[in-house]
Amino acid sequence: MRANKVSKYFTYAIGEIVLVVIGILIALQINNWNENRKNKIKERNIISEIHQEFINNKKQLAFIKSMHQYHLDQVNKVVNLFPIDVTKTNLDSLSSFMLESFADWTFEPTQGRIKWLVNSTNFDLIQNEELRDAFLLWEPTFEYYHEDEQHAIEFNRQSLYPYMRKHFSRGINFEDDRMDLSVLESIEFEQMMHTRRARLRAILENHTNELQRLEAIIEIIIDLTKRND
Repeated sequence: MRANKVSKYFTYAIGEIVLVVIGILIALQINNWNENRKNKIKERNIISEIHQEFINNKKQLAFIKSMHQYHLDQVNKVVNLFPIDVTKTNLDSLSSFMLESFADWTFEPTQGRIKWLVNSTNFDLIQNEELRDAFLLWEPTFEYYHEDEQHAIEFNRQSLYPYMRKHFSRGINFEDDRMDLSVLESIEFEQMMHTRRARLRAILENHTNELQRLEAIIEIIIDLTKRND
């Protein structure tokens, strides 16, 4: 009888332990499920914010690209007139082309959210591997593209603008008697215009296709964040 009681006690004790363990496992599972649910909500919110960020970036880049292209078109019109003969060239047209050739434009994307994400532990919340790769590629691709724009700006500010201020009146008015129109026939002027064209081509048409890569990454991020929104 005593042995039977001990056996029943151990059976009861084991049963209690099993119930406690099952309870702990269930509690852990509920806690994990709750954490996963919170993480999913957080991931969805982050992705939604980045989606809107890159919708805006896409619009801005399209505008900046159009301005670079417009200025390149105008520079090409100037270059196509070389060598210039001031007695034969339509100076009004040349003045108009030149005025529309010089301006500094840079793509300044909103990227606070994506930078924060990539440099924080929240990056682990992103489940889509392709999206994670696109996030990681964004900054270096943007920096490579931005270098081309900065080179164009540096040339303008260090060389082109000082040259223009020295030789041409404000508004490039060729009817101003103080201007020496022979500068238009100089090799130096041609070199300035050719370099300006080269800098714009480096932004739009360079052999490494940085602009095209940037546009592609923006499209990927927009597409994949939309899918997960």
